[in-house]
Amino acid sequence: NTGLPSVIGWDWHQKQQRAALSSQTIDWRLADLNLLYSALETSTAERILQRYQVGLVYVGELERAYYPIEGLAKFDAMVGNQLELIYQEGPVSIYRVLGAGTRLVETERGPFTLAGWWQGLRDLWIPASVSAQGPVALPAQAAGEDLLLDVPIEELESTSARGWNRLADRSALGAVLSWWAVTGLLGLAVWPLVAQIAPDWPDRGYLLARAIGLVLVGYLAWIGASLRWLANTPVSLWLLLLLVMVGCAAIFRQGTPFRSPDVQRHALGVEASFVALFLAWTGVRLLNPDLWQPWFGGEKMMEIAMLNAVSRSRYMPPYDPYFAGGILNYYYYGLYLVSLIGKLAGTSPEVSFNLAVPALYAMTLTHAWALGSRILGSGKLRTWQGLTAAALVGVLGNLTGGSQLLQQIVATGCQQSPQGLVHGAQCAAKGVGTLLASQGPALTLDYWYASTRVIPHTINEFPFFTFLFADLHPHLIAMPFGLLVLLLCGLLVGRLRGRAGRRWQKGPVASLGLVWVLALGMLGITNTWDLPLYVILTVATLLHAGYRWGQWRGVLGAAGVAFLIVAGALLAYSPFYAHFRAQGLSLALVAPAERSDTGPFLQIWGLLFWVLLGAAGWRPRIGRAWRMFVRTSHPLPLSTVGVLGGTWLAVSSGTIWPLLVILLVAAIALWFSAGPQDQVWLGGLMVVLAIGILLGIEWLYVADFLRDTDWRRMNTVFKFSLQAWLLLGISLGSQIPLLWRALRKRRGLAGPVWCTGLVLLTAAALVYPLMALPVRVQERFPSGSPARTTLDGTAYMTQAVYLPPEGSMDVAMRYDRQALEWMWQNVKGLQVLAEAPVGYYREGGLRISSYTGLPTLVGSHQYEQRPAAQVAPRQGQAELLFNSPDPQVALEVLQKNSVRLVYVGPLERALYPATSLNKFETLAGEGVLERIYANEQVTLYRTDLESMTNSEDRS
Repeated sequence: NTGLPSVIGWDWHQKQQRAALSSQTIDWRLADLNLLYSALETSTAERILQRYQVGLVYVGELERAYYPIEGLAKFDAMVGNQLELIYQEGPVSIYRVLGAGTRLVETERGPFTLAGWWQGLRDLWIPASVSAQGPVALPAQAAGEDLLLDVPIEELESTSARGWNRLADRSALGAVLSWWAVTGLLGLAVWPLVAQIAPDWPDRGYLLARAIGLVLVGYLAWIGASLRWLANTPVSLWLLLLLVMVGCAAIFRQGTPFRSPDVQRHALGVEASFVALFLAWTGVRLLNPDLWQPWFGGEKMMEIAMLNAVSRSRYMPPYDPYFAGGILNYYYYGLYLVSLIGKLAGTSPEVSFNLAVPALYAMTLTHAWALGSRILGSGKLRTWQGLTAAALVGVLGNLTGGSQLLQQIVATGCQQSPQGLVHGAQCAAKGVGTLLASQGPALTLDYWYASTRVIPHTINEFPFFTFLFADLHPHLIAMPFGLLVLLLCGLLVGRLRGRAGRRWQKGPVASLGLVWVLALGMLGITNTWDLPLYVILTVATLLHAGYRWGQWRGVLGAAGVAFLIVAGALLAYSPFYAHFRAQGLSLALVAPAERSDTGPFLQIWGLLFWVLLGAAGWRPRIGRAWRMFVRTSHPLPLSTVGVLGGTWLAVSSGTIWPLLVILLVAAIALWFSAGPQDQVWLGGLMVVLAIGILLGIEWLYVADFLRDTDWRRMNTVFKFSLQAWLLLGISLGSQIPLLWRALRKRRGLAGPVWCTGLVLLTAAALVYPLMALPVRVQERFPSGSPARTTLDGTAYMTQAVYLPPEGSMDVAMRYDRQALEWMWQNVKGLQVLAEAPVGYYREGGLRISSYTGLPTLVGSHQYEQRPAAQVAPRQGQAELLFNSPDPQVALEVLQKNSVRLVYVGPLERALYPATSLNKFETLAGEGVLERIYANEQVTLYRTDLESMTNSEDRS
């Protein structure tokens, strides 16, 4: 919050930002920082202070909880010689390093002047939590008992997470068939209901049935488990699925869609499309199913831990696998749906993980096709409109792939940077010739950092990367269900054509309302970031429908319906909100220097904006809309001129927001030009919201745990940009066939220029998927990988060998894998597990807790999910357990935290000296610990509570 430079920030981000340096450089700083606070000798502290020219030393409540008191006491001993105590109140002490040149400044504010009139005026209407100088954090949530379980974790009722279907668990083909069959049954179970919602579709809504079946069955199972009416077991879930199937068939028997051969033919076509996409992406996962890798493993370790925890929880909410005794304070519902399919199919979590990604990919693309074809499409080009919408959503990348390729071609043709456009073209032509003659270097692609960290200090994901990288994160799981809400909006708008909506009966309306409430509500607890957008879409669509049906009187009625749907969506999932606590979020203004530059921004959005430029110049009814803003007798070219003017402003100013303002005005004009074509109205709304999102995140960001770092905008840009990509990809993608037909043969240069630009930009966007896919699937352990015939995400451990950042020796994970096999079969219930308390990004920590679901003392991201007052003491205890050589200290930690299992494997042996690990053998010799499993590198101990108590009494 002060902006003062620190010795080291978050090591993961520092390693990303300083990839040109050895990661050991960052690790050295981390080690020195830990040593500064924990060392007992003043000479050690003085040496570190001089090495990094430290000016101020801060000791607060967190430092006192995290580091030993003896280590912090040396700072008081140094006062008068090396340090000066300049502030002290409560647990906080601030020391100034003498001779470091640090100055104290007067902080008293001067009198108000006319120059500050804007600041004073702004303070009247901008909330106090919003500040350009950084957010004013909301009051921190106290360390309440509401984030902890009501009973000790060992007494919590649990169930098995292991797959009951041996064929599916041991065979990739069996697993694929099981998942296809289960998701198909979920769709068939609710198809009679869905047919009431989409009676005009040729397949009677079969395309939506899979997602709606998962929404409906998932909700009934989840609410039953949340109210402790229904256990989270395969038997209960199968009985529920059969009950839903029978109920839908009985209630909607008159509308059963199976009987028509024409409907069956279209449904089979939809099914063939889903299967093709599902199998294609399953093939991608087969090429690299590994759920961890030291540099490109992402957050799969955390996700598989949560998936295991959800699968093992008999009732909801699930326990936290990374904080023993805690409730999972995370939007976990998407992982719950994955576990539901896995339990029905009988697959274990490490297999379910790798099948969930292709299933969600297939649903996302089929939903995008339906939006482009059946909602926004019309006429003979309807199918092509669906295909282009699906391609922009889930096949094409951004323009960074083409940019990287072009840079390499130019560099191959010329040794020095080209001077001017003509020289650059000559270098490119020469480079192409060299490459065709097989004389140049191989072309490469940085598919990850250079393509998804384009705007500095932000994440710029797009759907193809999201599914390729395959972190089973909330934003990935929520994609098809967000599009489902969009489809519901489209179905309602579609009923307005020709006043068909007046013929709707109460049954279909009730069915639509039920599905809408559940689909909208699930987004809030699957990926909370998505909820505001889809609430806005829902409310706007209902108000539009109300106006079309009954003018302003209809709007009032529609407002009431909108309120009921939104309130119902929140109330339906209220058990989740009763336990969830967001940690210190607020809003903040983006500093002008941190707004996105034009060049990087257009590398991401260039293709979609080019399509928008064509739409703005072509729409035949745009004249009426533009006259709302500017009086002119020639309004058609005004849209194009305005966009070009905004582009010039963006280029000249260096930031993108002037262009976004012009594009937003153009999008609003297009929206007003929709007239009676309701599908165009919905498409226009999607464009307006997308541009509004992109403009909004240039001015505001959600201040979270990164608020004090350079990456403060990261999650805001990441989450909301992905929403904008989906909206623009579908709305503009569906218009490409129409624009191509209209502009390809248009007189003058505008049409051919636009079509040529579209071809070039599309080719540039195609570079990414074509080059990124083979790069990604090869990112496996250099020590060797198992044959690509398994979907078991832990199979990589049988051959994986790596050196952890702070390790003294290589870690061979095959010994961990052997131990996991034994633990999966023999460790029953939820027993607190202690393993090396290190992160998983580079070190591979938490692997035993993650792959078994057993709760560990403390894991990653806990400071984001619960109060620091809960996390800091636990973190200190976990580190003390493995660092201290004293058996008595270890005994106290084990007893205090009710630890039942202690794991010492190859990672622990690489990170901790033998003197620190030998204490466990000492305790085993005293009968306090019992060796229950061992191989060459792993020893698993179980604590004897009675012996621990007796030992404590003797001490």
